Amino acid sequence: MKKKKLSKNKRRDLLRLIWRTTKFYRAEETKGWHIQFSNYADSFILLIVTSTYTAQTLVRYYDDEESAVSFLKWIMAIDPKHELEII
Repeated sequence: MKKKKLSKNKRRDLLRLIWRTTKFYRAEETKGWHIQFSNYADSFILLIVTSTYTAQTLVRYYDDEESAVSFLKWIMAIDPKHELEII
């Protein structure tokens, strides 16, 4: 099944909608982790977490706050000086 491409105008309108409804928050650095948080349309959460020691970066997308908080708690319990082996 072939995907139908969006027209140039629809892509531009979609990009504008995303920029208008996305909130970006100031990045925080804590316990050796650099954490960037943003949310889209007040319900979708994007987390970007980087170790300040190894530069390993994890990107996670969530549709509920509880899952995002659980992930952050898990990350905070890990030593940022060691690389993670995540599949």
